[in-house]
Amino acid sequence: MKKNLRFGFASIILMAVVFGCGQKGTIKIGAVLPLTGDAAQAGLNTKLGMDLAVEEINNTGGLNGRKIEIVYEDCQGQPKLAVSAMQKLAEVDKVPAVVDNSLSTVTLSIAPVAEAKKVVVLATGASSPKISSAGDYIFRIWNSDDLEGEVMAGYTVDSLKLGQISVLYINNDYGLGLQGVFQKNVETQGGRLVAQEVFQPGSKDFKNELTKLLKNKSQAIYLVGYPTECSGIIKQLKRFGYRGLILGTIVMADPIVQQALKETGYVCYYPVPKQPDLQNPSIAKFIEAFKKKYQKDPPMLADVGYDAVKLIAMGISSTQEYRGETIKNYFYGMQGYGGASGYLKFDKNGDVKKPVVVVK
Repeated sequence: MKKNLRFGFASIILMAVVFGCGQKGTIKIGAVLPLTGDAAQAGLNTKLGMDLAVEEINNTGGLNGRKIEIVYEDCQGQPKLAVSAMQKLAEVDKVPAVVDNSLSTVTLSIAPVAEAKKVVVLATGASSPKISSAGDYIFRIWNSDDLEGEVMAGYTVDSLKLGQISVLYINNDYGLGLQGVFQKNVETQGGRLVAQEVFQPGSKDFKNELTKLLKNKSQAIYLVGYPTECSGIIKQLKRFGYRGLILGTIVMADPIVQQALKETGYVCYYPVPKQPDLQNPSIAKFIEAFKKKYQKDPPMLADVGYDAVKLIAMGISSTQEYRGETIKNYFYGMQGYGGASGYLKFDKNGDVKKPVVVVK
């Protein structure tokens, strides 16, 4: 009887050790990305950088001896799906931090959940000015539209010498944010918006909006939207016989928008983060490692995905605590980090400011 009892206790202890190791074996980090849908390319590019960072961390001993893993949730670029994904990551997976991608509407939709659950959200591409005041747990390593809109407006008036501009923008937080900043800065610098039209997310036919917009003669159209919509608008502008310039956002760098510009022959100006110094050891190391893993150059947003994982890992390692509050406090107190996407330092709003240039 005693022998069986000892065996029973030993079995319980063994099971506790096994299950304890299972629970402590990995450190989970969440990700809410558009892996399918119109914005999928942005999400997939971000994922490439994240996976590389995870591989590097795990190959060098993990975090305090524990490997990390990313729990990916596909939000398809839809705020409702993103909220459900965020709730699942916080309540079921118990992650302390979530990497978010390039859609401001998604970031703003999950921010209340993150605040309530004390889970850090680190956005890699969301740019709405509203994100600056979305909460203490909300951070981003992409410039706010406040900076992008200011730079683009200044270039439009001062460098291109354009005084009459039209604006066509998407009806969501992203579009409204950029439209407001652009208008304010154009008018402050002596330019004038002769017409403004708004289109709904997911639209495929822009005939009504373009008909109204093109009644007013302008030298350029400032276009704010996502890749699929922007490429469709550019092609329809050609059919309408528009002959002016196109001004845009970082979205213009997307391959399908570039193809539309090539097909139509339009000249487009848009802002991008200043090319990082390729001689910088951190950046050079990232590019070399990315090429070795994927046999290609890093696409846009791969570097910020990589940096996001590295930053969260640093936050967890700082006190060896697996809590959102720990990561939040680390980010606010961080002196600065030389990452793959450049120098990163969070201000009191959880924002960074990276140099921006305009390209043709």
